[in-house]
Amino acid sequence: MFFYFLHFKIRIIISTFFGQNRPLLTRMIKELIETLSATEKEKLNAMVTVSNNLPYKILALHITSATIAQNQIEKKLKINANSYFKNITLAKELIYEVIKKESTTTYDDIFLVRTLIFRGLHVHANKLILKLEEKYLYEKWYGLLDVLYHESFRMAYNSCDIKTLEKLNKKVQENLKKYHQYTLLDKQLLLDMARCEKHDVKPNEIVPYLKHLDKLYKDCHSFEHHVLEFNALHCLYEVHVNYTNDYKKAFDVIAKMKVLVESNKEKMNERIYANMLTHVVFPYCIYQIEEQPEIYFDYLFSNFKQINHHFIISEVLLHFSIYYFTKKDRKKLLEIHHYMKEYAQEKSNQYKECFTACMIAYLDKNDKDFHRHKTRFYQTDESRDSLQCDLLLRYLEILSLIHNNETDIAADKIDATEKFLKRNFSIARIEEDKYLHASLRKKIKNKVKDISTNHPYRFTNFVLSELT
Repeated sequence: MFFYFLHFKIRIIISTFFGQNRPLLTRMIKELIETLSATEKEKLNAMVTVSNNLPYKILALHITSATIAQNQIEKKLKINANSYFKNITLAKELIYEVIKKESTTTYDDIFLVRTLIFRGLHVHANKLILKLEEKYLYEKWYGLLDVLYHESFRMAYNSCDIKTLEKLNKKVQENLKKYHQYTLLDKQLLLDMARCEKHDVKPNEIVPYLKHLDKLYKDCHSFEHHVLEFNALHCLYEVHVNYTNDYKKAFDVIAKMKVLVESNKEKMNERIYANMLTHVVFPYCIYQIEEQPEIYFDYLFSNFKQINHHFIISEVLLHFSIYYFTKKDRKKLLEIHHYMKEYAQEKSNQYKECFTACMIAYLDKNDKDFHRHKTRFYQTDESRDSLQCDLLLRYLEILSLIHNNETDIAADKIDATEKFLKRNFSIARIEEDKYLHASLRKKIKNKVKDISTNHPYRFTNFVLSELT
């Protein structure tokens, strides 16, 4: 009896475990398919059409219909839930294989060196090693150099070339010193960037923390590595924007980042250059500064679209949608929204599309559409991922209420927004928005006279301009 009970209990545990994971696996499959590039989708389609095995059949159905449910697949293929679970796991692995075959990495050239060595093509391998060494030294990729020297050692050892091994050993030791210093600075920067972006610095820590960041920046500058120096500047920018309210220093940091990016463009591949450029262009979209971001949109959008980087594409579109909204450029905003809808199938991007739709509805003075899209925004799984969008949406709703003479509700919404700011934003942003809240309350009481629209944020100036 005991063994029967134990067996029964194990069956319950297993079925519970599998039951919890089936929806997760189905969702994972859908997410994987959504993020495949056009080439990857083509390869996957070709793969599933030549086999009648269950994993392939399941994949074919998911490719054909993005909304198909597990029970529909089970009914169509005449399989039970356990069979579906087993084969959906195999289907996931098939997608991974397609992605791996189509993926490129910074180590691909070194793996080519290894292949040439294994095939005995040492002359070819040696010429490629010299070419790559020159490139990595110029671009200061110490980690890649370390792996390249390992392959060089392999080839020299095979022929017992003592002189070459001695030369290589000196190179390795020199490179390891630089690689060690690079790694120490790089990992410290990653920690600091996370702290800055998470707003993990306490008010009483700001002064010593700024001294720490200044020293870190000087160390990176002395080391003369553009990526490290750029990340150190990014940390300083985050602190000045989120803690000190010193926008002059923040804008000075952006200017230094711009110079650094352009002066080191030749040392970077397109992906790294474009990624760094976003950290310069996004502030151009957000802040009221002379530099105009329009000239960068086509380059950033096409570059990230080419490498199929959906998240950064959606971030580019979001920042430019805010920029064109503050310019009241409805035509451009509609164009951005059209692009954004292409990526709205991914849950992580849905709130951005909803937010952009709200801005369009506001410009159109269409209250019905505004509230419909606002409801969609709050229903998306990732809407809380962007507190900034949430905050801006609250200000637009307050403006709409004021325009419609619903002043009591507007006043309540201002109070609620202040509490929302205190819960979720930095002290610097809370202080920055106090003038905006005071102006909104004056408008409700019809006491608006002179309103300054000379504030750091473009969106703040837009809201204030709507009150005049």
